[in-house]
Amino acid sequence: MAIKTVSGVICTKGIIVNDATYSCSIAIKEQWFLKVLETETIDVVVYFDSKNPSEVFLPLSTGCYLSCLFITKSEVPEEHLQIYFDHIERLKHAYRNRNN
Repeated sequence: MAIKTVSGVICTKGIIVNDATYSCSIAIKEQWFLKVLETETIDVVVYFDSKNPSEVFLPLSTGCYLSCLFITKSEVPEEHLQIYFDHIERLKHAYRNRNN
């Protein structure tokens, strides 16, 4: 296996490594891609197997590794992303307040 460490970034479009886009359930659950709207991008180091580019591993502070899978890249204008995130926040707010 040819695993090596490579640099990547977390941005609004996902985790970008070697011009490929990756994501994982924790990034979605914790809204990493929304949070970077405020900080622009976050530099990360991942473990990458050149023989299996469909997955990268992001080291966590706990000593574990997070599996991030390749996703198909779609070009969405930044203003559309903000509209989408605003809509999700309104839905979550309505859901939380539905019994109040």
